[in-house]
Amino acid sequence: MRDALPTGTVTLLFTDIEGSTRLLQQLGRLESEHDNLRAALRWLLDHKEREMALRLGGALAYFWAIRGYWSEGSSELSQALTASEGVAAGVRAKALNGAGFLMDLQGDHEQAMALCEESLASLER
Repeated sequence: MRDALPTGTVTLLFTDIEGSTRLLQQLGRLESEHDNLRAALRWLLDHKEREMALRLGGALAYFWAIRGYWSEGSSELSQALTASEGVAAGVRAKALNGAGFLMDLQGDHEQAMALCEESLASLER
């Protein structure tokens, strides 16, 4: 006779599967709206709406990472981070962290570390 699964294991497995399914659905939606999201981010940058651009870029960082848009994400976040002083620390920190993650994926570990350290330092002030 086989040993029973520990209590909660089946529930945890199904929760993981459901969560993964939702994630894939959300990624699919983001992919289908990618051109619109690009246009929105471009508009925000062109109109010097830095905080909103950082919010959108920070939110998209992991989408860019998962879908392989590493250069695009790095470039967009870099532009949004330019002259972003005065933006709420949490917003800027999330964008810096996302930029660092994308740089790490591209193999620029020194730049990634610098961005992540800047992200952390901005939250400690």
